[in-house]
Amino acid sequence: MLTHIETITIQVTMSGKTTNLRTYLKLLEWAQSCDVTSDMAFQTKYKGFWRVRGRGDDWCVPYFEFIESHKATPFTFEDILNHLFETTRKVEGSFASKLLATLYPNQPIWDEIVLRKIGISQPQKGQKDKQKQLRESLATYTKLENWYSDYMKIPNATEIINLIDEMYPFAKKMTVVKKIDWALWSMGAK
Repeated sequence: MLTHIETITIQVTMSGKTTNLRTYLKLLEWAQSCDVTSDMAFQTKYKGFWRVRGRGDDWCVPYFEFIESHKATPFTFEDILNHLFETTRKVEGSFASKLLATLYPNQPIWDEIVLRKIGISQPQKGQKDKQKQLRESLATYTKLENWYSDYMKIPNATEIINLIDEMYPFAKKMTVVKKIDWALWSMGAK
């Protein structure tokens, strides 16, 4: 089922999120123009924005190395999901999607708030069978991509995209997927 996003709800919930939106857009540009493996200011801002907490160098080093080494090399959600698992032994669907969307802003972000709003359930965290959790995570992301593909075909998507363009002229260069991501996220963000 496709979620109908009320424009009045978006106007209210997004009105206080200008700083977050500017930070997000700056991170996208910054990621392309610096060496993310050594730019600690970038890493600090990135980890703060995406709420990367409680993860040490054993997690952060391979994560930022993947971003840096794949700036000019195509990769998929599955590639980063597997890489994170191989290097950290953690199944990180949400952070895999955030990495993917940092370099490919036309890709949706796996976020608990967004998944809940559009009715997609997440795999259970901390499963003993990690291969099963990897498969379920890939299936969840595929459902998310399919939802966006379907949603972009309905008039409500155009309404929301136009509204965001009106509210935030500085964000017109944002991809349409990110505009819908942002609208959905803002409806549940604190």
